[in-house]
Amino acid sequence: DVRMAALGVLGRLKRPANLAVLSQAVYDPNPSVRAFAAGALGEFGSPGGVAPLTHAIGDEVAMVRSVAAGSLGRLGIKDNRPLLHTLTRDPSWQVRAGAAEGLLRLGDTSAIQLVAELAQHADPSIRGAAAKALSLAPGKQALPMLETLLHDQQPLPRLMAAMALGKQTGAVLPLLINALRDSDEAVRIAAAGSLIRQLD
Repeated sequence: DVRMAALGVLGRLKRPANLAVLSQAVYDPNPSVRAFAAGALGEFGSPGGVAPLTHAIGDEVAMVRSVAAGSLGRLGIKDNRPLLHTLTRDPSWQVRAGAAEGLLRLGDTSAIQLVAELAQHADPSIRGAAAKALSLAPGKQALPMLETLLHDQQPLPRLMAAMALGKQTGAVLPLLINALRDSDEAVRIAAAGSLIRQLD
């Protein structure tokens, strides 16, 4: 827990000297720390993060691969697209969701088709990951899927959809106003936060 907290701070500080520490942390024996390091490298945003993240997408733990995929997208380097396209065929749907998010961050809308599949997955955590990825997709394509996820039977996809709508453009206000009446308190809070973000 201490190592993860420290890595998070280093990622946010974005000091050049921190890159070596973050890069080394993707080799940590604890998979949660490796995943946190991969996330911090994405937040750090340096092209120097490509090499350790490329190592992390080969990790044996799906959670690490998934976070690393999203972080590769956050770096904004178009040359990472082939790596992410490879991960869209990963055995883990969690990793595929991370790859879709990474591709959308790079403006690659070919990932929309994969996100549509993720939004139909039986696992609510995968549907939630799809909603998160849709926050990065063009509104015309994303809004119909986000509206469907706002009516999901499980609260997690609804929560993630409400959060994603805060980052979208288009006719999102009616959807968020309806979400203020959700049966789950966390969803209502997320909808209120997104509504404020839209009105700001």
